[in-house]
Amino acid sequence: MTTVGCLFLSTWIRCFTDAFSRGMSWKGDFTLDDFKIVDGHVRRIKKPKRSCCREEMQDDVSKFVEEIERIFRNDDSRLISKHPPYFRDFIYRLRNMEIISDALSPRHKLLIESHMCFMTSSSRVSFIIKLYCKYEGANESDEPKWATAIQDARSSSEWRSTVSRVIIFKDLIARADKAESPYGSTRFEAFRLVRNAAMHAAEYRFDGRRNAIVERFPNDSGIELMIPCHFEEYLFPTLLQT
Repeated sequence: MTTVGCLFLSTWIRCFTDAFSRGMSWKGDFTLDDFKIVDGHVRRIKKPKRSCCREEMQDDVSKFVEEIERIFRNDDSRLISKHPPYFRDFIYRLRNMEIISDALSPRHKLLIESHMCFMTSSSRVSFIIKLYCKYEGANESDEPKWATAIQDARSSSEWRSTVSRVIIFKDLIARADKAESPYGSTRFEAFRLVRNAAMHAAEYRFDGRRNAIVERFPNDSGIELMIPCHFEEYLFPTLLQT
């Protein structure tokens, strides 16, 4: 997703999370004309009203999701997904937001507003690397939180055999095997592989084993997009809570 798209979506959802955190909503009674864009930021025109229950906030969520699924949908047949990376997880978090005393909890407000769906591809690369550094540098008291976050992450038990057939991940797996540091099949190992893909995948752009150096994939091929594509969007939204 472009920087403009990220800004648009992230500021629009904050119109709702700000209202929900104060126990207010539109009860599903809003249109696109009830919002305006100022310097790329979405601002509300119509004020929300006091909400008496979770269902009224969910009415807003249902209508909001319907709009963004239409706006951010791309029907290009060459694409694996019709929506941006981490979009499905973002919608999942919205539909399962934590409401305490008829208001959105601060924890879920932060989780929704800082979701990876709002990051550009280059920003996600930086975030993944920083997150792994934080994980490796965690003190003893924080280790249980990281372990819980990683083990609770949604993932397929077949992730390793699946990605081992994908050129970029295949290169990284072969490199680890050669260094006698192979990847296992646990979620911890998935985290390590994803970090290494973000950090080192571009190093495999050229194949120098032949007489002439051959470009295996272009520099602007969206290497980072292979992560949400093949890891089913399971890891980082959960880890973000750590």
